[in-house]
Amino acid sequence: MLESADEKMNEDPPGCDAASKDYKEARKLAEQHGFVDFVEVADYGLHKTNLCLGFESPLPTSKNPNLDDPNCGIPELGDAGLLVDFNNHCHSPSKGQSRKMMKHLDLWFGMFDLTKQTCR
Repeated sequence: MLESADEKMNEDPPGCDAASKDYKEARKLAEQHGFVDFVEVADYGLHKTNLCLGFESPLPTSKNPNLDDPNCGIPELGDAGLLVDFNNHCHSPSKGQSRKMMKHLDLWFGMFDLTKQTCR
């Protein structure tokens, strides 16, 4: 269920509503069976879907150090559009074509204080 939700978030455009439903169901099942780690993963997934849907969403607290700041202090890395671009780039059959698949170039350039004109 978590994998299904992750796949929906990696679609272009991200399937935020459908992923949210899957994360909620995964969280419910994990909680019923006492799988605390999976509850936390589902909570983080719900955080991502809330942001994707345009809602305010504080980062969930966690006992897992890998979930405390999954963006490594770079808030832009949590942007749903950048996640889709990154996934497309990593799974592009031809690296020469991957830049054409990037839909959010302005966001990527902005992370590094660049513009399309200053970076060719």
